[in-house]
Amino acid sequence: MIASANRILSLAGLSPAKILHAKAKLAEHVLRRRHLEAGLVLPMFTEVYVEEEPTHVALLSATEQTARYLAALAFRAAIEPSDEIPGLLDQTISAVERAHTLTNTPGVLTRGYLSERRAANCDFPGQEEQLREGEGWVWLAGGHIDTYCAVFFSGAVLHDLCPSFAPRLTPLVSAVLDRWLEHGLTLTDVGGRPVPDCPTAPGTIPPDRRVVCLQVLQLLCIGHHLTGRPEYLSTYRELASDRGYAPTGVQINLPGLSPKDDVRAFEAYYHLVPYEQDPALRAAYLHNLRGKLARVKGEERVYLDLIGGVLDPEAGFGPELPDVLLRLEVVKEFPHGGAPDGQGPQSPGPVPLEQRPPTMFEWGYSPHRTWAAKTLLAPVDYLLAYWMARYHGALG
Repeated sequence: MIASANRILSLAGLSPAKILHAKAKLAEHVLRRRHLEAGLVLPMFTEVYVEEEPTHVALLSATEQTARYLAALAFRAAIEPSDEIPGLLDQTISAVERAHTLTNTPGVLTRGYLSERRAANCDFPGQEEQLREGEGWVWLAGGHIDTYCAVFFSGAVLHDLCPSFAPRLTPLVSAVLDRWLEHGLTLTDVGGRPVPDCPTAPGTIPPDRRVVCLQVLQLLCIGHHLTGRPEYLSTYRELASDRGYAPTGVQINLPGLSPKDDVRAFEAYYHLVPYEQDPALRAAYLHNLRGKLARVKGEERVYLDLIGGVLDPEAGFGPELPDVLLRLEVVKEFPHGGAPDGQGPQSPGPVPLEQRPPTMFEWGYSPHRTWAAKTLLAPVDYLLAYWMARYHGALG
């Protein structure tokens, strides 16, 4: 279905700029269709039944993508306002607010990486006992740092580009950071228990998860930018200067780290660099960014190249950026199966973009991967890259 979409647009004789815009409209259509048919983006939760009682399960991975869609809408509103955008912004912000309320409500389970297709079908074979016992689930959790970073990222874009909507997310930002500070920078559920597999407090972050340090700084920096609360800034300064959370240039540039960590780091830098007032710290951020940008060069991960060009004018956007967006497919059939535990065969070199399997996070999966994911929300990734590129003048 999708391969034909690019072919049809090319045969229509449209200019590259019009093809890119037509693909953005197609991506919007796909998102809305999926919402209506399967609830994949809005809302971010579904109901399952445990001992015949309905239980909400909030899908944190879908919450991240909904937040990215919100950022795409904000970029679009800044350069191409239309009558439908305020309604879309309101709907998407409401979805993020609802997800936050649900994941802070007793009786709600949250799951970080649950197959949205299975969830949409309410199909949990063999997992009823896990649901009862909480094994593998985060009970009553307020969220996960990746989810918060996506929401805060969109909140900062909204604050800077659509200020009339920005106050909607400020209470959510304050609620997240206040509880976090209250528990010594440890993410906790509503009962005060640490969220598993997500250490954020000083001395608890594993060496191979140094990107979390950057995410912690991102949350505090954006929190101060959105609210003006001095305690967020003072904690940010302490962690960056005294606790070693700021990058030194090597820890998160090591090859072999998760490709999703690249996306997390670049999105953190997108606001850390322009918001930072300390010249030395800003230079450290840029130095680390340039190292990561050099490592992903040639992988056709246009979203990362785009952010690098925005933050480092010397790097530039590159003439290939529009071409990569032109070749990126925005509609693909649902994949089936998938490699267990996120592992699968890898190609020795980057797989050509048009041959890459459908993925949930288009930019967050390895360009060397040859196996299909179990979930698919690629249209969000296209929309965010496209509207960000349009806003920053990267498409001419």
